Amino acid sequence: MKVIIKGKRVTLKDKDVLGTGGEATVIRWDNQAVKLYHQPNPWREAKLRAFLTLAPRLPVKVVAPQELVLDELGQQVLGFTMTALPVGYEPLARLYQRGFRDGSDFDTRKVVELLLDVQTTLQAIHTAGLVVGDLNDANELFCGKEVAFIDTDSYQFGTYPCLVATQDYLDPQLYNADLAQKPMFIPANDWYSFAVLAFRALLLMHPYGGTHPTLKQLTKRAQAGVTVLDSGVIYPKIGLNPKLLTDDLAQLFQRIFGQGWRGIFPPNALLEYRDTLQECSACHSWYPYTRVSCPTCSATAAFVMPPMLEVSGLRVEEFLAVNGKIVYWRLLGDTFYCITHEEGQAVLYSKALGGVARRQVLFRQLAGAHYELSGEFLAVNLNPGSGQLLLLIDLTGDKPQGLAQTTTNLFGNQQAMFGCSGRYLYRIAGGMLMRGEIKWGQLIERPVTGVLENQTWFAVAPETSPGNETILGYSRLFNAYEFFLINRDGRNTAEVALLQAGESLVDIKVVFSGGLVLLGRRTRLLGQDWLRLEVLNSAGKVINSRRAKVEDFGNIQSLTGIAFAHNLALLPTDEGTLRVDLASGQQILLTNTQPHVGDGDGLIPFGRGLLAISDNRVTNLILTGK
Repeated sequence: MKVIIKGKRVTLKDKDVLGTGGEATVIRWDNQAVKLYHQPNPWREAKLRAFLTLAPRLPVKVVAPQELVLDELGQQVLGFTMTALPVGYEPLARLYQRGFRDGSDFDTRKVVELLLDVQTTLQAIHTAGLVVGDLNDANELFCGKEVAFIDTDSYQFGTYPCLVATQDYLDPQLYNADLAQKPMFIPANDWYSFAVLAFRALLLMHPYGGTHPTLKQLTKRAQAGVTVLDSGVIYPKIGLNPKLLTDDLAQLFQRIFGQGWRGIFPPNALLEYRDTLQECSACHSWYPYTRVSCPTCSATAAFVMPPMLEVSGLRVEEFLAVNGKIVYWRLLGDTFYCITHEEGQAVLYSKALGGVARRQVLFRQLAGAHYELSGEFLAVNLNPGSGQLLLLIDLTGDKPQGLAQTTTNLFGNQQAMFGCSGRYLYRIAGGMLMRGEIKWGQLIERPVTGVLENQTWFAVAPETSPGNETILGYSRLFNAYEFFLINRDGRNTAEVALLQAGESLVDIKVVFSGGLVLLGRRTRLLGQDWLRLEVLNSAGKVINSRRAKVEDFGNIQSLTGIAFAHNLALLPTDEGTLRVDLASGQQILLTNTQPHVGDGDGLIPFGRGLLAISDNRVTNLILTGK
């Protein structure tokens, strides 16, 4: 694609795309980033030109427009240039994911430092005369201790409004406002959104999360001021113990979310909270010294599960209990595997149905590592945001042995792309998807198909028999997604539904079951989150699909734990397992699973039931029909 920047004609390449959203695509160019609107118009041009006069007032952590980008005729403004962030920046939404928190070194103390950085930058934005408006967990990126603000061209200033806001972060006082009509935001609305960010980062859930018997929708709870800490709300399993907050900070959140107070988030509130934190010598979590004991340890000790429990037509058996945090799991054949982080070590557990668990210490815990397991070896991404892999750690002997190292492409300058079937490793090199296996102690590879460099994402089925390999993925060509399915019949185009204009991809999950594939996509359109579920056959054709608002799917926040079998999608929600028949569209909530399943847990069909994977426990759930 040819454009004009600083009076010079330049070519932007599809392999350099860093990301795409509902309104624009961002491309790396000459150590900078270029943001191109999908639908440029005179209003955007006028706002950009006005923004350029204000940009020098903003702190360096605000990634503001620098130069206009014109079409190749020099007539239309398509977008702008800005600073390109280094590799490794991730959205603040990652801080809410328990798997990320358990697998990384981002404890409560470090999270508070990030929040303080956000707070300082937000105050500077207001001082410069702008209001963020759409302050949410995708528009602030972090790396280490640094936070950068992006999508700044949407900010409100002067007569230019912020056109849209993300529902989960929008101040309820603006729920019915026409945001595009005129400037509607004031700094107090930003501070409300910041309070939502802080609450979620500290307790891993929305302030209006959980389950209420009558107020099912988050927006209804927000308008009524019924928070997740209210006595009438079932507290989510994924949430951290609220006693990890000090009483003062908890009262501040109650004033904001329960009583409707608005104003500048008190500058010293998080500083004072940080200064109370101490590390637990047992579980290494950080908690206020004003607490008599560690709230995390107290909650764990209070929960004692019997070996077997049968109630309400459900038999519950403890399948596996571990001494740390489960950070990765997979079912290969009839054997369940999981990796935990325990006392600074990465540990592999394996257990077959009816068998005895095997525990194997692997190596020193690697913060933020990405694991992929085959039946014979483990592949590990050593450094998030890097293509470097510690490849083929041999698991067949008594002790793990390193076999080789190699590299793979990054997707969108962030995620190292690789996967394992029961036998093979798949990675991307030289524009090819490569398949490798261990022979004679070496990695032997061959190309499978051509793919777009740096723009291809894929998932691999956990097949254990050679020849039955299945891969579903997509390549991103600027703002277009082209899905493909690879199996024993070759490569086919996967004819999944296109996103609507303005709709962006937030998260994706692929689950394989026999010859079928479930594609789950969480998307965002005009501030509202949606969930798309599609079942594909072996030819890549969509045979069943369902699309609805996330709140209509039990308000599930994480797609990680979705299970799939026989056209049934099983979603772990805070109200229990939601069974979605994708052929008929019928939904049934299995309320008897609620004590054992929550949002953020993993579900896997296993034997005659389900395995439910939580923080440090795996439970076998079997419906008895009694």
